[in-house]
Amino acid sequence: VRSALKVAQAAAQMQAMVSHRVSREDSTFKVEVLKLLKEVSEETGVEAKFDVPVDQKRLFISDCLFLVPDSPLSIFVATSTERLLEAELAWSELRRAGDPTRLFAVVEDAKQVGLKQVERADYFTDKTYRYRDWEEIFRDAVKRSVKPEATTH
Repeated sequence: VRSALKVAQAAAQMQAMVSHRVSREDSTFKVEVLKLLKEVSEETGVEAKFDVPVDQKRLFISDCLFLVPDSPLSIFVATSTERLLEAELAWSELRRAGDPTRLFAVVEDAKQVGLKQVERADYFTDKTYRYRDWEEIFRDAVKRSVKPEATTH
């Protein structure tokens, strides 16, 4: 709990940076993940919105928000260490506010973002997924999270 509060305090320091952040550069990784998330929305029939704020102050922008009744699912595509930290801060803010939104972060490769950062992120997100070479596992996890009876097989 104390660590979560420290992370939340860091949110105040990053607030100016997040609110003035320029548009994130698209990469093939992010494009692939967004395409997969759109497919999951179509396959499950669960509405998804893209590039939407997840907190009341509208500081943290989710790449995808599945509108699951009672427990929405937010996906942050962490193309950098900073974006992964932003996901952690968003998760901490959601918990502080008592918001039931679940938050998954997805990184292309743990080495690219930093192994320690990815390991730490599991404490400050509902789950952090590695994407490259694990695409189907990520797809299945998202499908099960938005519609538990859904599977890809």
